[in-house]
Amino acid sequence: MDAPVPLIIAALLAAGALVAPSPRARAAAMLGALVLAPIILGFHIASSDQLDPLRRHPALAAAGGVVAAIAVAVLAVVFAKRPAWLPIAAAATLPFRVPISSGGSTANLLVPLYLVVAAGTLAYAIPRLLGEEPPERGRRPGLLEWALAIYLALYAVQASYSDDFGRALENVVFFYVPFALLFALIARVPWTQRLARVCLGVLLVLALALVGVGFVEYATRHLFLNPKVIASNQLEDYFRVNSLFFDPNIYGRFLAIVMLLLSAWLLWARRQRDVIVGALLLLVLWGGLVLTFSQSSFTALLVGLAVLGAMRWSVRWALILSGAALVVAVAFVAIAPSAVHLELGNSKSADKATSGRYDLIKG
Repeated sequence: MDAPVPLIIAALLAAGALVAPSPRARAAAMLGALVLAPIILGFHIASSDQLDPLRRHPALAAAGGVVAAIAVAVLAVVFAKRPAWLPIAAAATLPFRVPISSGGSTANLLVPLYLVVAAGTLAYAIPRLLGEEPPERGRRPGLLEWALAIYLALYAVQASYSDDFGRALENVVFFYVPFALLFALIARVPWTQRLARVCLGVLLVLALALVGVGFVEYATRHLFLNPKVIASNQLEDYFRVNSLFFDPNIYGRFLAIVMLLLSAWLLWARRQRDVIVGALLLLVLWGGLVLTFSQSSFTALLVGLAVLGAMRWSVRWALILSGAALVVAVAFVAIAPSAVHLELGNSKSADKATSGRYDLIKG
């Protein structure tokens, strides 16, 4: 089913889950996207070598499917009774990925999170499609939801004339559709300060554990995952860690997000003890982030801190200081490009200085 029409339909269903005006319509769109996306993926990877063990052992494949179905059903019952547990489960499973071969390449997929999303979708959709009207709270679809929905639909339509349709299909099925459903679900959860604290606590525990693994990797000069990063470290004069992630940049972005959430809590903290504890935690997480050497993660953290500063104090001053910092950075690169290993006017130098991002953006 490597055809654009089913992919576009799945994307439109996920987009409908974001902006549907009624709970029943939203439930139908969510359930449709949940069913169609795995079917598209199944046809896409039907000939993949990754499925050979399952073809040779159909009984094992059937048993695995039954176990997954039972896990989803149990979680769906739990989420139906306790909707607030959904974002906690999503936070707890967010960092964990499983390598899956697809389309001749290996993708590191958020399989535990997919199970949570599937269970949450069933818990939300089935009662409403059966005519029940559970009490529903949360934000109504607004500008953000419409922007996300339009982006998702536009991406799927553009995939129809892409030079790499398989990669576009994987992005939609593996990431855009599940995250759209997760957004629609979490937007319906009645958020409280206690729930926000619990989610932040879960993410902090995970981040600290992952940073500990990263420190061990750096101290022993040994990575647990991703042979490409291992080979790269042998050629460079610095050592990048990726903890239990397959990519130092994804690991760094996870730490940056947790640091921003912690910073938001710290900026509005009233007790001195909270400020001290928050600062110490940020120091540990910063140490883990530095060892990733992830330029995109540093940039994301700086932009996020600027936004938090604007929310906490002044939008005008945040814009002024951000503009000044940008001018200083551009001037520094223009005056001393060799300091960042950059030759102005040389595209190869720009690509090397940005760790391959110049060619990536150009492509």
